[in-house]
Order: sequence, then structure tokens, then C-alpha cells
Amino acid sequence: WVYSMLGAFEPGLALCRQARGEAVDLPPVIRPWPLALIALVEILNGNLAEAEATIQESEVGLKMENLTYPTSVFVLLAKVQLGLARGDTLQDVAYLDDQVAYLKNAGVRTFLPDALYLKSRALLAQGRAEEAREELVKARAKAKAIGSRRSLWQILFALSQLEAQFGRTVAAQKLQQHAQAVVQFTADHAGTSELRASFLKLPEVQAVLSG
Repeated sequence: WVYSMLGAFEPGLALCRQARGEAVDLPPVIRPWPLALIALVEILNGNLAEAEATIQESEVGLKMENLTYPTSVFVLLAKVQLGLARGDTLQDVAYLDDQVAYLKNAGVRTFLPDALYLKSRALLAQGRAEEAREELVKARAKAKAIGSRRSLWQILFALSQLEAQFGRTVAAQKLQQHAQAVVQFTADHAGTSELRASFLKLPEVQAVLSG
């Protein structure tokens, strides 16, 4: 998953498939985890049909309410990201409200910024820009609180775009600059020159850097 977020999709998928093989002999509640990871990587790589098939496989014989963290978190993230990628947002807001409540009740902060960010995208797709901004503000606060640069740069960039849409140019520029700084930090700490290069080539990252 981390490799794929750095733009290295092939090694990311290879590791996910290896994890899937290792999970075969583990309890049923664990087996969907690597499948959800595969789906997330496929979504990031634009392979939505493959992602849908993998998500369906992860849900065979399982009830979402009986899944445990972190399995449930990744299955939920995969389902929502697939819906957003396809423009199917009508049910995503309520679905994400449930996910946010689940994460809060479980005391899991790691993926709260992700859930709030995805909710903002669903709201924005429905034309509810001000509500989307409110969720992004919450997401930014959560990401900063736990030091999650992984999610912070995307949140900052989305927020900068909304501020620009509302005509708040100075605020938009400051958010854009902050997003660029986080992106640059991530690139500089990617681990290898190859990972740095693949991360900087991602369309989303290019959009942040280009302003």
C-alpha cells in the first residue's frame, strides 16, 4: 500500500499478493485484509474492474459488522474509494458517517483523516461545497494531531482548491504552499531515488506542485 502511494504500483501489488498467500491459513477474519489492500492498490492504479472483483471476493461469507480492525478499516476504505472513483456518491456520505463513528468508538485515530477526507469528496461530488470544506478542516486537524503526512498533503490541497473556489485567494495560496512542503518532505524521505521519482510523477502530486 505504501509503495503504491509512492507511485510504485508493481512492487506494491507483488507484496499485497504475497500477503494474500500468507493469509490463507489465518483465521477468516484476517483473510480479507490483503484482498482489501490489493483493491486499494488497483484503485490507485486506475484498475477499477479488478478492484471491484477483489472487494467482492473479500466480502464472501463475511459480515462487515463482525470484522475487526484493521481488516474492516481497509475493506471500508476500498469500498468507498471505489465508489468515489466511479462517481457513485449518493450513499457514500451516510456510509462514511458510519465509518467515522466506528473509528471513534474503536479509539482508532490512524484512519480518521482518511475517512473525513473521503467524506469531503463525496459531499463535493454532490455539490455540497461548504459541508465538504468543514470535513476537510476536521481532517486537517486530525492529520496534524497524529502527524500523518501521508494524508495531510491531499487534505491541504483539496482545502486550497475549495478556498480558491470561494474566492479566498490568500488562504488558498497558503494551503497550497503547505501542501507543497509536505509533498517535498515525503519525496525527500521516500527511501530511494526510484521511489522519490515515482512519487513525484503521480498526477495528484504534479497537481500540487504545479499550483
